[in-house]
Amino acid sequence: MLSVVMNCRHSRCAYALLRPPLLPRLLSVLGTLCALCAPVPAMAHGTTDGIDVGVGASDGPLASDTLGTALVTRQRRMAPWRADVSVQRMDSAALRLRGVSDMADALRRFAGVNLRDYGGAGAMKTLSVRGLGAAHTAVSYDGMPVSEAQGGQVDLSRYTLGGISALTLTTGGADSLLVPVSALAAAHLSLTPHRGTPQQRRLSTALTTGAFGHLSPRLEADMPLGADDMLTLAAEAAFAQNNYPFTLYNGIATERLRRNHSRTDDATADAAWTHALSGGQWTTRLRYTYSLRQLPGPVAYYTERGTAHLQEQTAMGQTMVRRVRGAWQMMAGAKYHFGESLYADIDAQYPGGRNDLRYRQQHGYATAGVQRSWGPWQVAAVMDGSRQLMVGNTADTRRAERLAWLQHLSLRYAAGPLTATARLTGHHYFHHRMQAQAQHDVHRLTPSAALSLTLIDSRRLALMLRANAQEMFRMPTFDEVSRYHLGSAPLRPERTRQAGGGLTLRAMPDLPWHPVVTLTADAYAARVSDRLLSVPYNLFVWRTANVERVESHGADATVECRLRPQPDHRIVLSATYAYLRAADRSLPGSTGYGNQLAYTPHHSASASLAYDGPLGLACLHLTAASARWSTTDHTPTTRLPGYAVAGISLSRPFTLGSVRMEARLDVTNIMDKDYAVVRRYPMPGRAWMLGVKATW
Repeated sequence: MLSVVMNCRHSRCAYALLRPPLLPRLLSVLGTLCALCAPVPAMAHGTTDGIDVGVGASDGPLASDTLGTALVTRQRRMAPWRADVSVQRMDSAALRLRGVSDMADALRRFAGVNLRDYGGAGAMKTLSVRGLGAAHTAVSYDGMPVSEAQGGQVDLSRYTLGGISALTLTTGGADSLLVPVSALAAAHLSLTPHRGTPQQRRLSTALTTGAFGHLSPRLEADMPLGADDMLTLAAEAAFAQNNYPFTLYNGIATERLRRNHSRTDDATADAAWTHALSGGQWTTRLRYTYSLRQLPGPVAYYTERGTAHLQEQTAMGQTMVRRVRGAWQMMAGAKYHFGESLYADIDAQYPGGRNDLRYRQQHGYATAGVQRSWGPWQVAAVMDGSRQLMVGNTADTRRAERLAWLQHLSLRYAAGPLTATARLTGHHYFHHRMQAQAQHDVHRLTPSAALSLTLIDSRRLALMLRANAQEMFRMPTFDEVSRYHLGSAPLRPERTRQAGGGLTLRAMPDLPWHPVVTLTADAYAARVSDRLLSVPYNLFVWRTANVERVESHGADATVECRLRPQPDHRIVLSATYAYLRAADRSLPGSTGYGNQLAYTPHHSASASLAYDGPLGLACLHLTAASARWSTTDHTPTTRLPGYAVAGISLSRPFTLGSVRMEARLDVTNIMDKDYAVVRRYPMPGRAWMLGVKATW
């Protein structure tokens, strides 16, 4: 069956199956058969044979139920360690045990990632996995893809760990069949927000302050509205001067300066309503963010020019329902996103002394799908539709509009130790009024397949092998096509093929201190045609061009060892390592041929050692990366030296009457290392952060 699906991906029968007029009919028929409105018996919380059946989103944690009854409100899925693709997950307990201080620090702890960090709290942060670029990393929040029609790269500094209960990074496909098509990228980062416990009120407040003028208050409340409804409200603000000192190197001369014109002011408001259905859950969320930033730009010798400002605001509303009815599952959701960017550069070089760029984007999105099981067989069909619109005040961006219609059909066989998955995805893009560059309508099919085999599955030892192959397709974003200072030459869609394999080993030997060891190792290779590569001029103005051919291969590994010397004492050691070779293979004989891509280190690693006892938690952690280059022309002036940055985290929970309290101290870059992730954007040196959290 797998070979038939894979071999006919370019045939007329496969294309006809995924044409926009036919798939809705198929979904309509399947939806009618589901009879989702009929009542079903409730099921208890728990995990059976590695299948999660607790309350939460499709990738959320299990919630406890103090009343002894509960409803199934999430789809069945494999345990992460048994998935046929690479899955790395950190919940709130793992984040604490690893001493993670912020979102950027959490992302660096995943193996195989390359985080572009432009320095300081609130600065732009984008995530690339296995060297494929940030636009190939799909990000979802509360089960729905994050809209980024304008730039294609989700700025993860917009999210903080204060309201996040888990982060899950999936590479090589999706471990679940019933997921939005937009999440089927080379990598998928899922952010699961906090959810309250049913029928339990909670009020939480936190205040964090730190070096370089950092201050961040947060308030969150869970309010049950009857037996089946929960309302969660959260508000957070963050302010930072980011005026940290750094050393500027100019040959043999050095100068000690301070980062100026880099203040950030951010505010976020979030409201979520959750309604328990018979055999499912309905969640609606509203979110608003506002950001005002000074853009310092790259460091230049003998000048401290800082004249650019960026004001951004986004408003988002989304709703999603998931239900389980015996062998049937269904998922449906809709979302609307509005974003506005106001860029101002005040300088005498512009007419009138000011350059103003204004962009507004709107994104309407809907997804729906059904899944059916027949014994060991599972089949799923999902459909996405979206309309993206961007309006700007420049000649090239008066109005750009794109309609997208995406579908996927998935088939999985899971019996005993074997799991095999095949998926065929249809991409249909329709363009209107793309003024800067002519964009044609595009239709393409992309296949993927994955396989896992459990060799050993006992209480003391488990060993699982996996392999996967995936083809991907990405259109240029609005920014890349028409935004000022971006794509001036015509840009072509990006095509990617990747394949990989790996293993997961879990061991619980009968030894003193009750060790639990989990080890994962993966190797992969990828080929990218017409790679879209953007290089920043500042945090708002970029330049993009196609790189005709890029080939990459690499490997990554993770290890975690948990020890329990005494019932109330834990020691946790975690480490990751990644090797990546990503080379430009476009033009033999050119200066950059065979060289490593810009901002892609050959080696990266992280490690943490934590002790958790009755008095609190102490954690020492380290992140490191080898040398990189800012362009594919490897010269001494474009080389960025490697770095290793260490930090320490101390936290202690306590109570004041009926209030649960926690105090935490983080010291980052304790060796005061001078380094930069992006050329001429120096990172902060030694810094501290002190936070207090209270929960009623």
